[in-house]
Amino acid sequence: MNLFRPIPVKYRGESLNDRISGNRERALVFAIVLAVVASLYLAFHLIDPETASGGSLHGFYRAMHASMAAFSGIAALWFLRRTKIHAPRCEAIAHAVFIVVVMLWGTGIAIADMVNGEDMTAFALALIATSAILRMPPAFSAAALSVSAALMSIGSVLSCGRGQLDAAFAAWIYAVVAWFIAAYLEEGRKESFVARRQLEERNEELRDISFHDPLTKLYNRLYVVEAGHNIVLYHRRYGLELHLALLDIDHFKKVNDTLGHPVGDSVLREFSTIIQGCVRTSDTASRYGGEEFLILLPRTNASDARTVAERVRATVEGHDFRGVPWKLTASLGVATLASTDTMESLIMRADQLLYRSKNEGRNRVSMA
Repeated sequence: MNLFRPIPVKYRGESLNDRISGNRERALVFAIVLAVVASLYLAFHLIDPETASGGSLHGFYRAMHASMAAFSGIAALWFLRRTKIHAPRCEAIAHAVFIVVVMLWGTGIAIADMVNGEDMTAFALALIATSAILRMPPAFSAAALSVSAALMSIGSVLSCGRGQLDAAFAAWIYAVVAWFIAAYLEEGRKESFVARRQLEERNEELRDISFHDPLTKLYNRLYVVEAGHNIVLYHRRYGLELHLALLDIDHFKKVNDTLGHPVGDSVLREFSTIIQGCVRTSDTASRYGGEEFLILLPRTNASDARTVAERVRATVEGHDFRGVPWKLTASLGVATLASTDTMESLIMRADQLLYRSKNEGRNRVSMA
């Protein structure tokens, strides 16, 4: 695992939000635990100071535990209220402050413990627990841990003399171990996040491929039938007007047989572009099969539906298709949603109207 591998640029903002979101939950639990532990230690020093360890530093211990209990309580309330990420950078700074304060608090308690009995437990717990629970960028964790280790080293030497050089050395060992824990866990989070996002993007691509016609880039039959069921049900339930247009290119077989399939494919692509240019963003255009295309016109009255259909027909008639030396036209059938219609029956009636246009001479719109 490469601890210094940068996250791809396009994911950096989302990765920051992911880290903040996860840290908020972990920091909330951590702050509650610290508040409870600090309060218990404070009560112990207040109720039974003779038994509580601390010697001449009872006042220092009380102040440290009281300040941590208050700070952790406030932090817990802050993390509890931040249910949404409004300002990622500000929240990241708040988490960093929480981490630094916890480390400094553990360092201060450990220095006092060194005076009383050469105990570095508080220091080790503060560094390792914080590194294991909260996710930190390697550079930030290195800086925070180095400051804590330096303070612990200086404090142990100043309070206990040069005989405590081994404690100063141990402080750096704890810091290095804690950094590897923090860096390893953060790198694991980043790898998991990137893998998850890439999988989501791949699934979106596959979904897009499965619902789009590869030649024309319009929706395919699978999508329009599936979506059409819901659209029909919605319009029937609320009594809204809906029209479905079925259209195809007149004498398209002649294009393929005379000019070849590459020219035929080009015609289909140009035809789909014409359709996209004639419909609204609320309409659904799809390639229904071969040279047949389907358009769903939601919340559209009969007059507007005919206008759209005539616009498509006229645009096709006036368009010069590349590689085709003659004029191409289109025939359309437009069916109006009835109260008893399903998607299948609506398509069937539009198909019948399309064939009426064909039988009556093509290049026309039949509507009912």
